Amino acid sequence: MSRKSRFMEWGYSSVIAVISLIMVYPLLFMIINSFKNNKELFSNYWGLPTVFRYENYVRAWVDGKLSMYAYNSVLVTVTATLAALIMSTMLSYAIVKLRFKGANIVFLCILFAMFIPDEMNIVPRFLLLNDLGLIGTHWNLFIVYAVGALGMSTFILRNFMLSIPGELAEAAAIDGSGDWGVFFKIYVPLVVPVLLSVTILIINGIWGEYVWALVSVTDDKLRTLPIGLTVFQSLHGSNYGPLMAGLCIMTIPIIVLFTVFTRQFVEGMTSGTVKG
Repeated sequence: MSRKSRFMEWGYSSVIAVISLIMVYPLLFMIINSFKNNKELFSNYWGLPTVFRYENYVRAWVDGKLSMYAYNSVLVTVTATLAALIMSTMLSYAIVKLRFKGANIVFLCILFAMFIPDEMNIVPRFLLLNDLGLIGTHWNLFIVYAVGALGMSTFILRNFMLSIPGELAEAAAIDGSGDWGVFFKIYVPLVVPVLLSVTILIINGIWGEYVWALVSVTDDKLRTLPIGLTVFQSLHGSNYGPLMAGLCIMTIPIIVLFTVFTRQFVEGMTSGTVKG
């Protein structure tokens, strides 16, 4: 390796290290200070706590009712994610394989909807769901989150399905499989890696969603974790240790999800960008 190549490699590594440190900084700050009381936190931000106060997590989980909010978030996230995956997989298959009249127009409409800022849809969406009697229930979150994720997931899955050889579907059809048979026997097994990547993206978007959950749900028993943390902050905002613990409770599941499935996520996203 030449001297210039070594210098370039060192330079790239240094830039990546600095960017990584900048991104990890808030997380480390949050975790370290989640075990401190206010006095220790303000006296030394970056020092390790002299005593690890695990009661901060207990206080956030029990007194802050984060257990209830976390249950609501898990319920909403899992339900909306499953609904989005089912709808986007079937829609992508219909656009690519069935090629019904107007399929390209449907796909263009989906792409167009992705460029509309979500804030512009809040009022008409609220009025529509209010007329349906769904405002103030989990059902409105299920619908809005699932439909909101439909564009991105359909875009990725459709691109991947275009790369699947048509001969596979033809062979299945010769064996007597109809459209549903081709869908479940050929397309669904092949898109599993991409589905995993799409699942992670959808979960990440739903788990931390704040604005619509704040507007559409007012019953404290139905609130999700981001709104619950806001309520907890308003009641215990002067006690930063439990607040940091609550933020950790909300953040760590997503970090663990990305960490465990990093390789599969990258492979799925790479496959999803290939067009046949």
